[in-house]
Amino acid sequence: MKIGFFVLIMMAVTGQALSQGVDSLAVDSVKLLKKQINKPARKYGVWAAGYIEPAYLRQANGVNLGGGLSFLFRSRYHVGAYGSVYMGDYNQRLIFPNEFSMKYSHAGLWTGYKTTLEKPFQFTFDAKVGQGKVFWERRDNFYNMFEDYALFVQPSAGCDYKFLPFAILHGEVGYRLVKGLDIPEVSDDDFSGLTLNVMIKIGLF
Repeated sequence: MKIGFFVLIMMAVTGQALSQGVDSLAVDSVKLLKKQINKPARKYGVWAAGYIEPAYLRQANGVNLGGGLSFLFRSRYHVGAYGSVYMGDYNQRLIFPNEFSMKYSHAGLWTGYKTTLEKPFQFTFDAKVGQGKVFWERRDNFYNMFEDYALFVQPSAGCDYKFLPFAILHGEVGYRLVKGLDIPEVSDDDFSGLTLNVMIKIGLF
């Protein structure tokens, strides 16, 4: 009886010690992760990004899917390249209703600046400047009846949230300015407007 009682006590003590050890290990792991996330930014780095952006057009609403690659320098500045393509159906009232689908895409230079006010949050100011193509694509054979190139300029302001040492969740609001289109019944204003963007960045920050 005494031996059994002693064994029960030892089991209880061992279980308590193991529980405290696991709790301590979990706390230490969280502290280490926070330390890695909140460590000072690298002077030089590189990251790749993918984003989704609602496209508020004058005649329709759709979604832009895009991505890019950028290089970080002096901890705060970045420069790289981006590309974006419109996914959706434009209103077909303007040209040959229901026979053509309007598409557009643009790519070019991507540059920006970020603050170091707080960690893991940082404010950002970005600009995308590139050449874009707008075209009416025939639904049955993908023939482009009307197409033209234009300048796309998209400044924005946003916020980074570093939730892992190698990953950042980014959100921003901006404005897309389009200049230079020459397509019947379509103007620059049809594609210019407010932009909202949600992005994931993966890399060395």
